Amino acid sequence: MFEYIIHMPFPLKLKDKESKSLWTKVAQYNFDPGLQVGEEIVLSDIHFGDWSDKPFCFRAMVVKKEKNVIPRKEGDIFRVDLYVELADKEELERMREIIKRLNPGQFEE
Repeated sequence: MFEYIIHMPFPLKLKDKESKSLWTKVAQYNFDPGLQVGEEIVLSDIHFGDWSDKPFCFRAMVVKKEKNVIPRKEGDIFRVDLYVELADKEELERMREIIKRLNPGQFEE
């Protein structure tokens, strides 16, 4: 089985949790679109929160690519994890507000 997952930084720090960095999955495919480190992409119609919230659309750059083999009893998985950084930093504040609203008290201020 093949998985291709695109992750972006999670814009908030959880309360009472020790973590270097948090990432959230924004897309998953069963094929390799061939993205490379340094390449810029556009992420469209990304929803944080419920469907009534305006979706996000922003540019991001691929900063890291990892290839992993995950053994499973029912069949191994070859997974490519792609990490992107947002180029449009102004969208981060709107993401933070939506996530805080939907999860009150779970994140640091």
